[in-house]
Amino acid sequence: MLSDLFILLIYLGVSEIIAYFLFVIANYGISSAIVQMFRLPVSELKK
Repeated sequence: MLSDLFILLIYLGVSEIIAYFLFVIANYGISSAIVQMFRLPVSELKK
């Protein structure tokens, strides 16, 4: 019983984190998020 509740809490927490990330990405714009991902390594390499 307790283990089932624990698993449920973990599942809810993980799904909430995933939903938050999807929300942030959707708001920020997927294309600009990808651009940022590629821009950071490039700026690190140029140093």
